[in-house]
Amino acid sequence: MAERKFPEWATDTIADIGNGDPNKTDPGASKQASGWIVEKPLLQTFNWLQNLFGHFIKANNQVALKATTYEAEAGERVIMDNSAAIATLNLPADPLDGQWVEVDAVEKYSVFSVTVEGGSNDIMVAADTTCVLDLDDTVFRFWWDSTNSMWKIRIASAAGRII
Repeated sequence: MAERKFPEWATDTIADIGNGDPNKTDPGASKQASGWIVEKPLLQTFNWLQNLFGHFIKANNQVALKATTYEAEAGERVIMDNSAAIATLNLPADPLDGQWVEVDAVEKYSVFSVTVEGGSNDIMVAADTTCVLDLDDTVFRFWWDSTNSMWKIRIASAAGRII
């Protein structure tokens, strides 16, 4: 079977494609709500759409190693580099209901911790916007609960050994 590759499309941002228009254009909320009709869509709209598809397919199919301070996108699986210092992960500022971020660490959390910042959003407890991960060999899933207007935490997976 041939190797499957992540779709990448219109990864460059070009301000002028020769007629004064950029290479990617958001079609706007009304077009997104109504969808296509019998029409000839703009190439910029297709570039924008295919670029988004590629971005989110890739983000949802890989675990990304990130530096000691990083702002995550919804649906991202991140390994924070806590090998030399405390690492800080900033959760998305305006999440939608059910969106999530998974976080793990390069080293055990007891070596250098990973601090997760909710920004202006609470994490698990009202008026608490920060948490420190301290359960070694564990992947945490932060998911947005819009009913309670806060990030909730679940253990997504844990490492262990067979005895």
